[in-house]
Amino acid sequence: MSKIDQVKSLLTQIKNIQTEKIHMIEKALLEMNTSSQHGIAYMTESISLSANPEDEHIIIGTFQLMNIGTKPIHQPIILLKVKSEPEIRLSGKFTMEGKASLSIHQWERIKAKDESPNEYWLKPLKISEIPPGERLVFNDFQLRFPMQEKLSLTVEGFAYYKENPEGIRAFNSINIMI
Repeated sequence: MSKIDQVKSLLTQIKNIQTEKIHMIEKALLEMNTSSQHGIAYMTESISLSANPEDEHIIIGTFQLMNIGTKPIHQPIILLKVKSEPEIRLSGKFTMEGKASLSIHQWERIKAKDESPNEYWLKPLKISEIPPGERLVFNDFQLRFPMQEKLSLTVEGFAYYKENPEGIRAFNSINIMI
């Protein structure tokens, strides 16, 4: 199979996965009992695959936490876990802990106990409360990877807030297997 055929096959697989994710999220939203849970979290992604084997491929993702309850959500923090073979790092519009005053970014990466290098704990710098019906969005995080014979990549998302310190898992994850 040529590289172009591989890319076309991957694009078809990705479209099918995205359609399944959208249906899963819509179904979960319809079934959700809003009295027992304040927030829902989910991710969306866009994948740019290059036909040129010399170029990198890019995944651009967005994590969203939506307050579906009747009271505000306070002190939200999100966690993105990147699991990949080979190792791939996440980049995005965030600053490192302690550098917030020097940053134009809206998010700060914070250190958590026993954090692995592939865990990205992020808190918004200018938002401490999400009113009912509103959402908090971490836009345009990126994962770049070269075309390889094998790649396994999973990004899982979690949201934590004062009213739910145990956290909630995003309805979906980002999964790529080549």
